[in-house]
Amino acid sequence: MDSKYLDIIYNEKPISKNRKSMPLYKRAAQFMPFSALPTHIDSINETLRLTDEKAILSDDQKYYLDLKLNNISINSNIKVNYFINDLLKEGGFYKSYQGVVKKVDRNNKTILFYNDFIIDINNIYDIEII
Repeated sequence: MDSKYLDIIYNEKPISKNRKSMPLYKRAAQFMPFSALPTHIDSINETLRLTDEKAILSDDQKYYLDLKLNNISINSNIKVNYFINDLLKEGGFYKSYQGVVKKVDRNNKTILFYNDFIIDINNIYDIEII
């Protein structure tokens, strides 16, 4: 063994009286690799993420959708397919929701469910009364 460090090699680790020791997970984080360009990678992933285009309903589809809306009453159990606009880019995606109707608000063009979930009537693609 190198005699250069013999005087300190068997000493105990110094413990500070003023500070707590650093937790091991924080200590390990100092040596973890990091990405030099995280925002660049995020922007590439965002560009690769696909969105759907909102379908434009024909007059017949609008007519049948309006008939279904007129048949909805309070406490109706319905399944709604609707469009959600993407917040970051053009387009969005379609989603389904099933619930019990609390109110159909024609003035604000919304359907309110008992769990306070709201769907904009303008974004509805299809309704199924269950």
